[in-house]
Amino acid sequence: MKTRTISILLVLSLTVGVFYACKKDQEQTTQTVSKLSDSQVAEMIGSFKTRGESNFKSGEVVDIEEALWYIATTTNYTYSDLSAENEKTWVDTCLINIALTNNKVSLTEVYAKYELLIENLRAFYGAKNEENKQFLTVSIEPVSREGNNLLCKARAVFTYSPITGGYFNFDNSTSYSFWYYWQYNATCDIQSPLVTDAANETQIRIMRSKGTLPIYYYYEPVASIPIDNPLDYPIDSSAPNPHNNRFSHLYWNSSQYPNFNGCIPPDDLNFYLIKTKELINNEVGNGGIRPAGTGMIDIYMNGIIKTVNANSIFCHQATVNYGILRQRPDPRYNLE
Repeated sequence: MKTRTISILLVLSLTVGVFYACKKDQEQTTQTVSKLSDSQVAEMIGSFKTRGESNFKSGEVVDIEEALWYIATTTNYTYSDLSAENEKTWVDTCLINIALTNNKVSLTEVYAKYELLIENLRAFYGAKNEENKQFLTVSIEPVSREGNNLLCKARAVFTYSPITGGYFNFDNSTSYSFWYYWQYNATCDIQSPLVTDAANETQIRIMRSKGTLPIYYYYEPVASIPIDNPLDYPIDSSAPNPHNNRFSHLYWNSSQYPNFNGCIPPDDLNFYLIKTKELINNEVGNGGIRPAGTGMIDIYMNGIIKTVNANSIFCHQATVNYGILRQRPDPRYNLE
């Protein structure tokens, strides 16, 4: 099974000013982070915040990967809320410049960027006109470096709109367009202005199934895994060729096969929903892509149309974010 894991937080390699993360280093870093107990992480974060509020000593520096860890993990530890319903999410991003000195970052700079990130999160949170919104998690990854300036991107996930229907599967009578923009916002067999999008609706049902956790839990993001081609994740690896009859965990269809259509019937909708859950929730080595010791934070799904050997391919793609579930002893702060 082919998987591609991109480390969000920790391991960085510098080559001609651009960062690359190799798979071996990612695995080692994830293992290192997972070995830290919740109490050890809480102690490190508590010390960082206390010393930051009273100013660090001049000359105190940390490695780049440790700086990014402190910024993101302190934010999640302090503000993340996993007790909110996760039916819908939105993502906001911002860029953060971090000053370097001999490939190190001063702790004063680290704390300043932590406070800057909180300001950005408050702006994102306040700008969204939704009820019952909550901050879920933020991750930080390097983008580029010029001299002593490191440019990083922060990706923040928020949730809103609690569960209204109380359902986790598709009904037995409605087909959905595989993607919102197929055939100019196709409605398939829904006789109403409602536009269907099987990718988005599958994503919503996966998030609904996550449930909620007590308020004193939070995620420490460690991996973002893209699913670009469903054929990389066949249900039966011994099958000789792909086909349009439930070959892969995520939806895939080609115009080379009979009855090619972008409207997915109810039975297939639920089949791909179940199989997508299996793929993203099972551990690596046990039929899934989830890194050992992590849990799914969120998933983004979309449909795509591409041409391969003169055939039209309809399929679903996804990006799944995973993190280590942590428990904090302190009360959670609000972004409001």
